[in-house]
Amino acid sequence: MRFMPVFAALAAILFLVSCENDVKRLAPDALITDDTVAGDGDTTGADGDTPVGTDADIPVGTDTPPNDDGEPNTDDIAIDDAIPDDATDIEPVDDEVVIPDDDNTVSTLCTDNGGTCVAGQPCPEGTVQSPQFTCEGGGFPPPACCLPQTVTGLHIEVTGPAPVADGLKNIPAIEPTPGSGGTGTPAITDDIGPTALVIIGLIEENTDGCKAFATTVTGSIVLVQRGNCTFSQKITNAANAGAIALIIYNNTGGDLQMNADGTIPTVGITQENGEALIAFTKEHPDITAAIRP
Repeated sequence: MRFMPVFAALAAILFLVSCENDVKRLAPDALITDDTVAGDGDTTGADGDTPVGTDADIPVGTDTPPNDDGEPNTDDIAIDDAIPDDATDIEPVDDEVVIPDDDNTVSTLCTDNGGTCVAGQPCPEGTVQSPQFTCEGGGFPPPACCLPQTVTGLHIEVTGPAPVADGLKNIPAIEPTPGSGGTGTPAITDDIGPTALVIIGLIEENTDGCKAFATTVTGSIVLVQRGNCTFSQKITNAANAGAIALIIYNNTGGDLQMNADGTIPTVGITQENGEALIAFTKEHPDITAAIRP
């Protein structure tokens, strides 16, 4: 019995300790825990509510709330706002492609320019062979493009003395293209002549015009044959002797294509037409001619 007071005292102490623990201990549900993830920047309470003072999570596709300065946040950009909703806002690349107008293409075919192709024989009376236009088909020499005398274009006209055959009144001619890295020859935009036509090979041994002229040909149009030197050398020799223009005729059948540079206007003609000019000059040494564009 003497231990009863001791037991009573111990019981009182245990009761007081139990009550103190009940007061100080809070239920786990009432605690606010720090669920911040490093680098996330969002702090969310255990109950799903965002504590005061932290940034709210912004769902994708919604408007971003303004910052303190009233400007929208740039940290979270809604994906839906960055991509155009209408695919037709993107213009196709091929809209910039320009398709050439075939109607503006200039044909070089003989038949498209009022001519007739003649194979294996000279052009018929009343027509002249053109070096400017081509005929379809092969063979050597190639078919001749025969143009009516009335066809216009760059040509040589024998102006006298009369009578002058029709075939000498409209001899088709072609200008050279510039040589490699050269500037070509002066373009023929106005009539050259009428003036004296000089066949240098009938005056001196210089049919091809490759030698310096021994004859002065001031103010004349000169005719030389193709071959034995460059076209540019022939032009230089004629210009140095005073010629105002040069005609070069082919030394074989077919058209004459030239690459040349020089200081005086120059044209090329066929072998047939060159020989016709020589034949007329032998009969009429006072021959005059003009080069007309």
